[in-house]
Amino acid sequence: MNANVVRQFYHLTKPRVVQLIVFCALIGMVLAVPGLPGLDEVRVAVIACAGIWLVAGAAAAFNCIVEKGIDAKMRRTAWRATASGELSDTQTLLFSAVLCALGSWILYAWVNPLTMWLTLGTFIGYAVIYTVILKPLTPQNIVIGGASGAMPPVLGWAALRGDVGPEALILFLIIFLWTPPHFWALALYRVEDYRKSGLPMLPVTHGNEFTRLQILLYTLVLLRHELVAVPVGGAGPERRLHVARLPVVARILRRAGAQDVPLLADPPQRAVRGPAGGPLHLLKAAMQRRSFLLAGSAAVLAAGCAENKPQFKAVDITGADYAKDFPLPDVEGRMRGIQDFKGKAVVVFFGFTQCPDVCPTTLGEIAQAKKLLGPDGDKVVGVLITIDPERDKPELLKNYVANFGTDFVALRGSPEQTAAVAKDFKVFYKKAELKSGGYTMEHSAASYVYDPQGRLRLYSRYGSGAQALADDLKLLLKG
Repeated sequence: MNANVVRQFYHLTKPRVVQLIVFCALIGMVLAVPGLPGLDEVRVAVIACAGIWLVAGAAAAFNCIVEKGIDAKMRRTAWRATASGELSDTQTLLFSAVLCALGSWILYAWVNPLTMWLTLGTFIGYAVIYTVILKPLTPQNIVIGGASGAMPPVLGWAALRGDVGPEALILFLIIFLWTPPHFWALALYRVEDYRKSGLPMLPVTHGNEFTRLQILLYTLVLLRHELVAVPVGGAGPERRLHVARLPVVARILRRAGAQDVPLLADPPQRAVRGPAGGPLHLLKAAMQRRSFLLAGSAAVLAAGCAENKPQFKAVDITGADYAKDFPLPDVEGRMRGIQDFKGKAVVVFFGFTQCPDVCPTTLGEIAQAKKLLGPDGDKVVGVLITIDPERDKPELLKNYVANFGTDFVALRGSPEQTAAVAKDFKVFYKKAELKSGGYTMEHSAASYVYDPQGRLRLYSRYGSGAQALADDLKLLLKG
């Protein structure tokens, strides 16, 4: 095995991310032991760091297999060996399995079984629950999946103490709250990459302004809970928190529209007012009385949801501040917009007639969903907005959409009109020259669904299926 292949395998472990994970685990170890650690504790800490590094590296490598198609579309990840095809799935899977098995054995045999099981659970949470299930399903993916990223200090604590106390859970909660604003900032920076990949990241589904607001709210909530953690962390025997500052943070959050998040409830006052490093049982009692951590975690998972909402299969983007209309001429030259379809649900898709797979598949699913709705199918309109007005002449478009249903509508604007509407919808498209001559169009693969009142409601990812779309349309038609 040459040095280049070794380097490729090494980079599959995402070493910089894993270094941060091990560092956070080390922090948990340091805080778990009062005073300076002894030689035995140092030995256990070193072994635990090695085991955690191996399992975390295994999870990162498995993530590269699952997301190789997405990685290939994004500039910051296209160089990975799995995305470029330099390493096969079999090679990467075997590499991941060996790392995971070795790391788990080290933790079980040389640290303690609890640490091994917690670390293995973190592997499953990140590699399977987050990567396979949550990431392509919901813009809240990083919020829920952040639980895996928040586990390292708990692993470190368990390695040195053999248990998971309330102190470790507070460390977990701090990182859990830190993860969304950290990751959404990256998503804002790489929003075009995420849009091109089809992942429903928050800036793609809800827009940049909404994402910035969420970053601010989570940062303020994070600040508050870091203050609550001070009595446990021991910031000096005489130091006391100024409780008056906490309601100020709460008022700011409530005015920003987060009044229904239980995390904003007053923290345990006895814990906050007591001296840092005071009796831990007071904090534990207060936490139990208020179900503090449990209520907090549940609130973060549902942040922004102030009312009960229908359980859609697609991504719910109700209230999004973009794509409120699509003013473009149809194939007859008449200007059309969402106001022309009041009383009907509208499914809008950006594509082109010479698309070999995504476009006809999507329009076919819309047509099939209309059939699944029975008589209510007449209350659904499929709209194709061409991103290739140069080749998609009116007559060609008219005949193309007729293949999917006589009530399908095709819109064709000038290049400038198309670009303006696509920008408002945050849709990516680009002309790509072919080696054989001519060109094709690279573009986003998702549909936008409006309710009968003309409001944008859903972001439906490509390949979700006709039945899922029909179920969502049925809910929208019910109002």
